[in-house]
Amino acid sequence: MSAPRLLETMRAEGGRIALLDRHLARLGASAVTLGYRADLDAVRERVEAEAAGGGVRGVRLTLGEEGDVRVESWPLADAPFRTAWIDPEPFGDAGTWRTAHKTTERAAYRARHDRAVARAADEAVLINGRGEVTEGTRTNVWAEIDGRLWTPPLDAGGLGGVMRAHVLDTRAEAGERRLTPGDLRAADAVFLSNALRGWMPVALVE
Repeated sequence: MSAPRLLETMRAEGGRIALLDRHLARLGASAVTLGYRADLDAVRERVEAEAAGGGVRGVRLTLGEEGDVRVESWPLADAPFRTAWIDPEPFGDAGTWRTAHKTTERAAYRARHDRAVARAADEAVLINGRGEVTEGTRTNVWAEIDGRLWTPPLDAGGLGGVMRAHVLDTRAEAGERRLTPGDLRAADAVFLSNALRGWMPVALVE
C-alpha cells in the first residue's frame, strides 16, 4: 500500500491565502517527521498560482512521499457548520500519527462525521480514551468559559489546526486546557474552527 499523501486545505480570498505560511510550516514539519521530500518554495509557487483570481475559493494541496505535488481549487460556498454532536465512543486514532499529521488517510474521520450527520449534526466532536475532548473530524473545538476561550492541548490527541494556532497566537483570551463533554455542555458558548471555514459558533445536538 502506498503511503498517504500529506494534506492542506486552505481558504483563498482575492487571490491570497492569508494563512499560507502556517500551512506550509505544518506541511514542512510533517514532511520532516514522516520522511517525505518537500520543496516548500516550489509548493508555495504552485499554491499561489492556483489561488490567483477573485472571489472566495477552497484550495486543496497534497504532497506525496517522493515530493510530488497536486493542487486544485473550487468556488467556496458559504456553508459553515452550525451544529455539533459529541460522539461518546472514544476515537481509536487519537494521539497517533494519524491525528498528529494531516493526511489523505481520513476514513476513520469520515466514519465519525457520518455518524454525526445521521444525528442531524454538521460535525462530530471526538473524545480520547480518557474521555477528554480532542477535536472535530474537520475542525478544532473551543469552549467559552467565564470570558476565556479554551481548546484542548495537543497531547489530548487531536490535530494542530492552522486556524487553531492562529487564534492562540492572536487572541489574548484564548488558551489550552483539558475539556470534557461536560465542560462543552456547561460552556457559555461552543465554537469550531478550521482554515477553510474560519470561526464557527455551534449548538450541541444531543
